[in-house]
Amino acid sequence: MPEKTIENLDQKEPKMYEMSYLMVPLVAEDEKTNVMENDIVGVIKSAEGQVSTSSQPEMKKLAYTIRKMINNKYSKFSDAYFGFVKFQITPDKIKQIDDAVKKSDNILRHLLIEAPKLIEEKKVKKEKKATEEVAEIKEKKSEVEKKDKVEVVEKEKPATVKVEEPAKTEAKNSTDDEAKKIDKEIDNLLS
Repeated sequence: MPEKTIENLDQKEPKMYEMSYLMVPLVAEDEKTNVMENDIVGVIKSAEGQVSTSSQPEMKKLAYTIRKMINNKYSKFSDAYFGFVKFQITPDKIKQIDDAVKKSDNILRHLLIEAPKLIEEKKVKKEKKATEEVAEIKEKKSEVEKKDKVEVVEKEKPATVKVEEPAKTEAKNSTDDEAKKIDKEIDNLLS
């Protein structure tokens, strides 16, 4: 099966990437941070990348055993330190980082992906949709308020105001309820 390659490797604009990894459990607890700094962060920085976030490796039970050759001898591991690093770098340097991490005796497995931009895009889309919905709701509210106004009807005598019938009071209450519901919707969208 052909290996998938990253598109636009000649692109010079830095992108955000995430690397998760499993570190061998043979590393001492007090040395795991140093190993991460040397084998992961050091490789990224040597390739001119900028680390934005990283986690301290934590011991995890693996779902299945993983075999790794260390010093010309296969070892099986059922536990490993799990950690991740987010970093920014130009796409043309990714292969260099991937190859260096593969060669490390301290890393069992790793996964390197381009971080999704969806979070920012979703936020912008959500704000735009909320603004449109607020405008639509305000328009509906103004229509409801127009219905709700008491009409002055001229009878035979000028300046006579028609008093609402009890049935119309119920209609007025229902339009008041609609206006309150619309106000709640606006508050929910804005919060």
